Amino acid sequence: MKQMWIGLCMVLCVIGDSAVAKERVVYLSSQSISSRAPSDTTLGTYFVATVAIPEDIEGSRIHRAFLECFVDVDTRAVEGVELNGAVFEVYALTSDLAGEFAGESIREPSPMRVNVPVGSRRMVRVDLTETVRWWMQDAGNNHGLVMGSLSNLRAGMFTVRSDVFRNGAVARLRLFTR
Repeated sequence: MKQMWIGLCMVLCVIGDSAVAKERVVYLSSQSISSRAPSDTTLGTYFVATVAIPEDIEGSRIHRAFLECFVDVDTRAVEGVELNGAVFEVYALTSDLAGEFAGESIREPSPMRVNVPVGSRRMVRVDLTETVRWWMQDAGNNHGLVMGSLSNLRAGMFTVRSDVFRNGAVARLRLFTR
């Protein structure tokens, strides 16, 4: 009986905790994301995104943060084997990316990875909670994100869609605060 009450209290605490969270959505316009083709042809096109966090949000109040975008996904054969999906990776940059992405200038722990099946209009949702909190500790930490198939885990080619969100946005950052 005591365990049942403890379980019920835990459920009520979780429901109560999520009920007080408020959501803010930041849309990333097509001007805030640039497409880059690497000279290393084993990698697909990758994207560099500038993300502006609203100044009126306190970092300590960030409960969760998710980056969402829709992509078209294609793959390359790896050693003659056709793949049915690709890995979409997101890295937080520690400095501005002036040249090509080569693995330097990324925040550890990184990256955030999501398996995405081949097809059109595939939703990608990446948990950026720790990255956004880090940015909120010091706005100077925010040098944006680099995303795509970057480590050749499963060679993917992504095209970010701009026809899904309103205003032609290519992605959105959903911030949940307390």
